[in-house]
Amino acid sequence: MRLLRSALLDLNHNRLRSVLSAFTLFLGIVCIVGTSAVSSMATDMLIATEEQKNGRAATYTISLDPGRDPGIEMASSLQAALTAQLAPAGAVTVSTERTMFLRTIADVDNNRAGSAFPVAWSIGDPFAINRVAIVEGASPFGREPLPPSLVINESAASMLNCHVPCEYVLSPGNAGPGALFRIVGIVADGRADPMGYGDLRALGTLFPLDDLALVVRVTGPDLSQSRVTRAVSDAAFDRSIAAEQQATRTDTTQEIARQVSFLQAIFTGFSLVLLLVAAVGLLNVGMAAIRERSRELVIRRAIGATRRDVVLLVVVSTLVLTVSVALLATSIAIAVVVYALPRWIPSSSLLMSPQFPVEACVLGIASGLCVALLASALPALKASRLPVAQALRE
Repeated sequence: MRLLRSALLDLNHNRLRSVLSAFTLFLGIVCIVGTSAVSSMATDMLIATEEQKNGRAATYTISLDPGRDPGIEMASSLQAALTAQLAPAGAVTVSTERTMFLRTIADVDNNRAGSAFPVAWSIGDPFAINRVAIVEGASPFGREPLPPSLVINESAASMLNCHVPCEYVLSPGNAGPGALFRIVGIVADGRADPMGYGDLRALGTLFPLDDLALVVRVTGPDLSQSRVTRAVSDAAFDRSIAAEQQATRTDTTQEIARQVSFLQAIFTGFSLVLLLVAAVGLLNVGMAAIRERSRELVIRRAIGATRRDVVLLVVVSTLVLTVSVALLATSIAIAVVVYALPRWIPSSSLLMSPQFPVEACVLGIASGLCVALLASALPALKASRLPVAQALRE
């Protein structure tokens, strides 16, 4: 306890220098923790945009040509077989894009022509491939295909002035029979043009599927191009379907991750510079304290304090300052990352709430303590070697 009181007195003697050094140390620790949290959000923000457009990491695409009237059962069995092989490591969809004609019930009653409307039809959940935010309503995937339903993107919702749920008649031609589809959700898919998303099984049940070109999309961080190519080729061969020779990776998340890592390294370097400046400041505080309190220290030596006691006094005074600053910086980081940031992210956003960077926090505190120990080493050594006899004579 006496050692702690002496350490606090030491800091009080050098108040201005201590405050400046503490502030620099605080900035260094906050920068290390903050850089990790902000880079996590920045990475997620940039990657979310890429995953929205091109698919999650890693997404592979391969085209199939099943021929005329392939039948929905064939497409369903293909997706089931690939899911059994690849889904434990990711997600699989078998899809096609087909322009439909959309009419209101009033248009049908008055025999008015419909509006062309592109729809991506899938077996499997396409939103497990692309990161898509549900803005309103719910996804139609993962449920029974009938009664038929769709989700549309925000551009389509604006064009149709649709608030879910709403109903439209879809048909493969501009005239002729159609089927009533309920629009059950609106999604943010990053597209500026209108687009709908529906279950391919519903399309195959309601309309003929002549000359259907299928696309297999597979995503999973642990999947490789060769594994996907081999699995799709084998499944297609078993069903007498022609497939492209090789799957193509279509996501761009790797490049984004490399760019963010480079920026993170720059900010980490800046944090280390701040810690170095803090170390110099703490060193100056320690040396000034030794000069101002040299007589007190040698008197301690004269009345029985050992060199070890003097070294501990100097080191503890620096550690008290460092630990206080580290706890303050960590508390602020926890408050911002855990409580503030999640409240700033809209519920419909593609961004996920950042996880508190525990490793970065530990690194920041450990770096601060290392700086404190290094900065106090020279003053402690000088204090332990003060000439006792000369000081007493004075």
